[in-house]
Amino acid sequence: MSKCFIVALVFGLMIQTATVAQEKIDKQVKKLVTQLKSDDKETVSDATEKLIELGVPALDTLEQSAELANDELKKTLVSIRDKIEQIQGEKKAKSTTVTLEGEMSLADALKELSKQAKTTFTVQGESAEGKLELSMKDVPFWNAIDEIMDQAKMQLSAYGGENGQLSLVRRPEDFEDFIGRTAYSNGFRVVIKRIETSVDYDDPTNDGTNIRLQINWESQIKPIAIEHSLKDIKAIDEYKDEIKVRFPIGPQGPDKEAVMSETVQSDIPVTEMFLPLELIDRKIKQIDKLTGTINVLMPGRVETFDFGNVGKIKGEKKVQKARAAVTFLGTEKNDELQSVGLNIEFDENANPLALHRGWILDNEVYLEDAKGVKHKPIGSEQTLLAENKININYFFEVDPAEHKLVYKSPVKLVKIPVKYTLKKIILP
Repeated sequence: MSKCFIVALVFGLMIQTATVAQEKIDKQVKKLVTQLKSDDKETVSDATEKLIELGVPALDTLEQSAELANDELKKTLVSIRDKIEQIQGEKKAKSTTVTLEGEMSLADALKELSKQAKTTFTVQGESAEGKLELSMKDVPFWNAIDEIMDQAKMQLSAYGGENGQLSLVRRPEDFEDFIGRTAYSNGFRVVIKRIETSVDYDDPTNDGTNIRLQINWESQIKPIAIEHSLKDIKAIDEYKDEIKVRFPIGPQGPDKEAVMSETVQSDIPVTEMFLPLELIDRKIKQIDKLTGTINVLMPGRVETFDFGNVGKIKGEKKVQKARAAVTFLGTEKNDELQSVGLNIEFDENANPLALHRGWILDNEVYLEDAKGVKHKPIGSEQTLLAENKININYFFEVDPAEHKLVYKSPVKLVKIPVKYTLKKIILP
């Protein structure tokens, strides 16, 4: 019996086992969905809890059930889906743990670290001479990175390296170690990069102290945006007095619901954000403690909107998935190109376009021919943008009428809270 035959046999058995397991889950989901229609609150509560526990494998059957459900049941099923996606997002945001023990060079430490975490490393310039003394067992990824950099006298190059890669560079003399001044939360790292104090003689309302945070995340985490509500910031000085947040002034006075927001680049696992505090008295030499909660917006499960053969579509065609609907608007010849128009619309109660819209332009869309060859657009044009919907024309070099149209998008953004505490912050 050949090795190839054995591999094919094992692979086939694995697929068959997975299929049987999924069929079992599908039957269980259908039974629990039926129980959601019960008038008994305990039965409904128990069914809801069990569906959430089933997690991601239950989503496809939940979606199929929602398509056939009345409005009340559909609302319940979408709520269950939201909860499953939130739990899945929180799992993705958890830190990788690593183990590094013994005496080793920086190169060997990074090589071993890359085996345990989904990250590769480059080193620019020379590190400090000598071996690293590491004693880390099941330590969170960023704690390990900072320990290695402190011993090797290195720091991160914010924009060095490719996607999934971190670049280390030699740090300046008198650079303060990261351990002790950095906050860690799941797969995120928060460190103060700069503190600026300014006085505006023309407009004293602009006087203040800005604290610039640098936020890093592990490569398996794919945020779309980072938000920070100003009311979640709390700073205490060395005298145990609170340092007030500087809220923007609106028509009704200070806007205490203001949110700082930063869109992030998918291939650069770092961003910066400044926290506006009121001007700190010069007698205060340090902030004793700074706490806050950063909210990280991540895409939920990506759904596939399959329109079938474009040539067979008469007029417009709408495909609904959970909290989103995508409508095929038609095709048009544009010089040597063919354009395909799509309208993407989201549920107003969970609208992922409300604050951040750029991410949707990165969604996957393609035309697929009879042989399974995918043709991606060579460009796109946004033709409409409203509160919860967007129209986009995609330009192709092939005739859409002879192809299947597929569009992929998350239908909801998951919000992951990242709590941080930074202590003993020396002021300028």
